[in-house]
Amino acid sequence: MTFKKSKFSKGLKVGLGSIVIISGLTYITPSISNQITSDNSLKNFTHSIQSLGLKNLLKNETVMAATINKDTWSQVDGVKYLQNHIGVGVDFDGKYGYQCMDLAIDYMYKLSNGNVRLFGNAYQAKNNNLGNYAKVYNNTPDFLPQPGDIVVWYPRWWNSNYGHIGIIKEANLNKFTSLEQNKKGDLTYGEVGKLGTHDYSDVAYFIRPNFSDVNHNPDTSYSDTKLDPQSVVGDWSKTRSGITFRNENGQFTVTKKEGAAVYGEPNNDGKQVTTLKPNTTLNYDYKYVNDGYVWVGFEKEGKRYYVQTGFSDGKIGYKINSQPFGAFTKVNFGENSYSDTPYNSNAITTDWSKTKSGITMRYENGRFKATKDSGVAIYSEPNNDGKQFDTLKKGQYLIYDYKYINDGYVWVGFEKNGKRYYAQVGFSDGKYGYKPNTQPFGQFY
Repeated sequence: MTFKKSKFSKGLKVGLGSIVIISGLTYITPSISNQITSDNSLKNFTHSIQSLGLKNLLKNETVMAATINKDTWSQVDGVKYLQNHIGVGVDFDGKYGYQCMDLAIDYMYKLSNGNVRLFGNAYQAKNNNLGNYAKVYNNTPDFLPQPGDIVVWYPRWWNSNYGHIGIIKEANLNKFTSLEQNKKGDLTYGEVGKLGTHDYSDVAYFIRPNFSDVNHNPDTSYSDTKLDPQSVVGDWSKTRSGITFRNENGQFTVTKKEGAAVYGEPNNDGKQVTTLKPNTTLNYDYKYVNDGYVWVGFEKEGKRYYVQTGFSDGKIGYKINSQPFGAFTKVNFGENSYSDTPYNSNAITTDWSKTKSGITMRYENGRFKATKDSGVAIYSEPNNDGKQFDTLKKGQYLIYDYKYINDGYVWVGFEKNGKRYYAQVGFSDGKYGYKPNTQPFGQFY
């Protein structure tokens, strides 16, 4: 369905404010709290001002809403969140990378102080209990989105019939710009947040948060650890005491209802220092696997602390089909991989299953470095039927998102230049592992 909005002024644009001075008199446009009844009044008012050749003088101020809770975000906070998540990935549930819904879930969860947790696919967002924290508006020809609104698209072929969702940056009655994750609709690992400009075709509805009139800092961290966008995830190694760890810089927000436990060491031997409440965000710089948990380490007031972020699989990841105790935001994109697949250290490996053609496979996100002298063969399918596409040379590494067992080999799948490819990483035992008395063709880390 296409909605045409050209009968209104193309110049009408909602930025971050609308205070207008005419002949020494100050006029203030209706607040968002009155928007249920005053959307048309705002449009007509702005249109009449433009007809006089006048313009918005304080374009960068924010139109505020009535307060419902001092702990909820203001519209200023919502816009800050949007700006800070351009080029950043949010994986709220630890599954399938940076999906569009992850961004919306994280946004609503944080702006509502942990009171609204969205479930379902993108189009189903309106079916959640939004309480007094937000209101749903249908897409009509005269509805004008505000910065910080959530935009939701109908299920269509281009979004795999799940719908699509984003956050409005700016809008007029003909088009809008929004922040979206996974714009290309990848169902395996998604895509980090990017801005896109659209008309209103296929848009189903909007969700308008009931913003507070008290500003907060959306990026406030419980820890003193800083974020470094240029940092690179390190290799897994061992501490002197034998704990598995690595360098990893990111942000973690607690979502577990009971909170997340903090200790003075990444183990359960000592006394618990505190419990981080839901919606607490902290920056971290190290990750550990020990005592049945995955931990992240951080600094606070000159001391080191460690928080439990989920149950461990006993190796380097989370327990299969478990839920992390919070949401991770990835900011470290300094990778130099053969593939274009992003690395998500918090992804949860799934159980083995079968493709439609009977190939054994599972979702698994990781790195693979070729150690075989002759390199590792790469094909366009996880089988030996086609022509070899390329060779991953000894010493090169790639990031993958799926593992397969087929045609006598173990394969890993990845994306490169918009296409899917598959690397032979070892001889298969015909089940879920490697052939006895053989070694993989490289190192997993």
